[in-house]
Amino acid sequence: MTKNTVFETLNTIKINKKDIEKKGQFNYISWATAWDHVSRAYPDVTFTKKLSDIDGFVSVSITIEGRT
Repeated sequence: MTKNTVFETLNTIKINKKDIEKKGQFNYISWATAWDHVSRAYPDVTFTKKLSDIDGFVSVSITIEGRT
């Protein structure tokens, strides 16, 4: 039996319509909702947040099963 990839596992998560938000023409889910779903599928998941002092841009690195 082969194990699903992280993408395959996350791609099967069902998102409730109430969790979908809209900005302009784009639909999205909030970081909190996404994190909730990911951390349920992968309890050992971690993230590192980096804030740029120059422009205030925030980037996030997520590590699942040892891969970032």
